[in-house]
Amino acid sequence: KGGAGKTTAATVLATELAERGASVIVIDADPNKNIVDWSTLPGKPDTLTVVGNVTEETIVEAIEEAASEAAFVVVDLEGTASLMVSYAISMSDFVIIPVQGSQLDAKQAARQKRIAALYAIPATLVLFESGPRLGTALADLAACFGPRPAAICRELTKLHEEIRRGDLEQLARHYEADAEKRGEIVIVVAPPADEAGN
Repeated sequence: KGGAGKTTAATVLATELAERGASVIVIDADPNKNIVDWSTLPGKPDTLTVVGNVTEETIVEAIEEAASEAAFVVVDLEGTASLMVSYAISMSDFVIIPVQGSQLDAKQAARQKRIAALYAIPATLVLFESGPRLGTALADLAACFGPRPAAICRELTKLHEEIRRGDLEQLARHYEADAEKRGEIVIVVAPPADEAGN
């Protein structure tokens, strides 16, 4: 979320580590590139390096390369759920999610962290969700996983059993509308494409 202090937290953490003598690489993956701009000002510790030319396709390689060169790698990310954020979190030993002082922000940050942790699991995911939260859950999954194949199974083994297949984005759009959302609901999400043999 914009304005929560992610860039400030990343910069302060990296600077404090570097001032204590540690080698630190900051990967500025936020589109605003504020840390890249900051790094051109006087006063940056000598043991702190800033890398800013990363994309969704190169973030994993950039983190691996930085980890081979420095004791600490700090990644500053944008505040929206995206594949880049998911990739970076899946590579992390420790994740800091600054939030503004609101219980709703803290709950959303924790939910996004749990969803991002599911992204790299090389297996079919089976998730249970309540009807009223189905649209939101699918939108969050789609934002993190993209158009991965999935199925929504409602009222399995009962008289009004229903199974709807599609990709997560299609299913999110369908269930954000007035689709039936009552009953016991199971979300089945295909494994990542390379694990599914695609």
